[in-house]
Amino acid sequence: AERLELRKKQMKEQLDGIRALEKWRQDLLGLETESREKKREAERQMEGYQRAAARYEQKYQAFLEEQAGILAEHLKVGSPCPVCGSLEHPAPCILGEEAPSQREVEEAKQARDHAEAMRDESTGAFQKCISRYRAQMEAYEKEYIRLLDPDDKRRITGSDDSLKEVVKELEKDIKDTT
Repeated sequence: AERLELRKKQMKEQLDGIRALEKWRQDLLGLETESREKKREAERQMEGYQRAAARYEQKYQAFLEEQAGILAEHLKVGSPCPVCGSLEHPAPCILGEEAPSQREVEEAKQARDHAEAMRDESTGAFQKCISRYRAQMEAYEKEYIRLLDPDDKRRITGSDDSLKEVVKELEKDIKDTT
């Protein structure tokens, strides 16, 4: 009778542990969903950063290519050229219609820097979340193996159904011992 009571106590403890595993598994599923959402956000922020960086590079290159035209806009007859010092300006470069201003280049740079900060923040949040998920999953798997017989292949799937099946079996076994 004493061995029977001890076995019953062990089965109840195992049953409590498995019920805790069921809740833990639900928490893991939530963390997995959160990780996926954070990954999508990080990818979206990466795309935004790439677009902002490309816009900045395009404006910056266009600005550099138009420097002669920008300098020529400020040339005055009788005043020295800031590049060569000549007082005469017989054929000044004409500024292109699409030439960005320095202000536009600076705004594009600020937009790129902001997009970069958003990308870094969302990537960090994703990495932190996935690390939490991996640590929780590893601990869950260890507890699962500790509570259940690792040689019982039917029980080791880790699915909700297999856990529920083990709970039913243990509840039946506990009833049978009383």
